[in-house]
Amino acid sequence: MLKLLEVTGIPADRAAASIATCPGCPFFLKHDYIKDHWGMAELPADKLQYTLSVADKIQAEPRLRQLAWHLYRYMTLNAMSAVKTGEFPDIIEELGVETGVLYLLVAMSLIPSFISRAEREGFPRKYGEAGAKRIGSITCFFAQNFNGAFGIRGSTMLFLLHYIHTATWRIGRFDFVIQQADDTVPEIYCNGSSVVAFCADGVPLKANHDRAYDEAETVSIARLKIDGSKVTGLPIDFSTGLARKEESSIDLSAGWERVAGPGDWTLFFHIPGGGGMKPDLCRESFKEALEFFKSYVPDKKFRLIWSASWIFNPLWKDLIPQSNMAALIGRGRLFPAFSVNNPGLYFVFGRHDGDPDSFTAVNPVERAVLRSYRENSLRRTGWFILSDEI
Repeated sequence: MLKLLEVTGIPADRAAASIATCPGCPFFLKHDYIKDHWGMAELPADKLQYTLSVADKIQAEPRLRQLAWHLYRYMTLNAMSAVKTGEFPDIIEELGVETGVLYLLVAMSLIPSFISRAEREGFPRKYGEAGAKRIGSITCFFAQNFNGAFGIRGSTMLFLLHYIHTATWRIGRFDFVIQQADDTVPEIYCNGSSVVAFCADGVPLKANHDRAYDEAETVSIARLKIDGSKVTGLPIDFSTGLARKEESSIDLSAGWERVAGPGDWTLFFHIPGGGGMKPDLCRESFKEALEFFKSYVPDKKFRLIWSASWIFNPLWKDLIPQSNMAALIGRGRLFPAFSVNNPGLYFVFGRHDGDPDSFTAVNPVERAVLRSYRENSLRRTGWFILSDEI
């Protein structure tokens, strides 16, 4: 097995101990375990027998069984910051495309750790179990890269560790993270039903007034000034998610209240893949999350739910107006967020770049993303909704 690690480049941390402790049949290679957790991971029923046969193949070959055990130990015994799934090769020669099933089985081995965290931290077990759903949602990336083959890429497993090590919960359609906001989040004010937001002080902006990623993109710096009850800054156009060109002011004495901004506790949500992001499911996810966190961390008053993603590119409202993405965009407000690496291209086509003519789009979302890629208009945009608007 040590030679196999050397050839593949898989990290060898505690490899000798993995060999010494490898059981006769690791729990996650047993048929009963796989069957019991298959539905929880939202994996396709028609791939179960194939997966069981690959598990048997791994079990029958000592080097592969020890490798599987080593990967399980590597994922669970190391700090998340030390885990380097990017060094896991997509294909191991001994397994070929069945490598994807090896990684899937290792991913399934983490499910008890999701549940243990729920039991340890005292939140509902169902939220621990829900972390397993992400396994089924990432099989698309292996299929995209290997002609429809079933499995997952080793590199995509890292996010799963958030359900073990960080303040991340899968609640309904989304993953929620307790986060003290930095200047990514704008300064948000309300006056009755009216809402305005200013770029936080010091935010770098590009020429088009989107957020800049680095100094090379930076053309100007947003400033927020407070003079008595007067607040002046660069307001945000909620429909485009861009800062406006001219400053404006509000007067707190006229009824404006600061609702949220940098320094406040917020709920950030991540959008797992898998489709099915229907408006009612999104609404229920937000509602359930607010109810849960109100009881779980009652000392924190979450007035803001927000995210930043390619999914909130305002172009989708025009290119795919009937889509779930367009519906979610319309449910909240947009704000500037920096973009790198053609946002959305990887999640839709499995790669960050390449010749636009080499991509094939077969559905409306793919066609919209491909058109935007060709027009250099892919963009990551911020989105927020206030808790009392849920």
